[in-house]
Amino acid sequence: MILSAFYALLNDIHDSASGRSGEPSAAHLSALDAFFPELIRPTLHMIDRSGVTCHIEPAGRKAYRMKDGQALYTILEPIKFCCCEFFEEHAVLDKADQLLCKHLIATHLAKALGILQESIETTEFQAGIISGAYF
Repeated sequence: MILSAFYALLNDIHDSASGRSGEPSAAHLSALDAFFPELIRPTLHMIDRSGVTCHIEPAGRKAYRMKDGQALYTILEPIKFCCCEFFEEHAVLDKADQLLCKHLIATHLAKALGILQESIETTEFQAGIISGAYF
């Protein structure tokens, strides 16, 4: 239920983001903060600092990457899993106590705001991302 409300909010952000500067409105920020009170500020800071890049291979598969501190995180389509410690502790081990980490939120939010950096890649490069060769 919470995720469906979050996805509805993302759709609203996407619909109102066209023609804007790629930043959520004050009302959207307030709503995001209600969903993720401890995560939204660090998430926005990470997006501002390093952005989110969508690597697209010729067959259309996508991998989203972002830098968080010194670490590089990769999120594969569908955007539902992250290898970060927070996600493992809260979403996997605690049985969905917190369904999204800041890396998943950043990927969804960058898509909704239309601020993804896109990079067309070879199938070999994409396979390297997936296998961890480019971490």
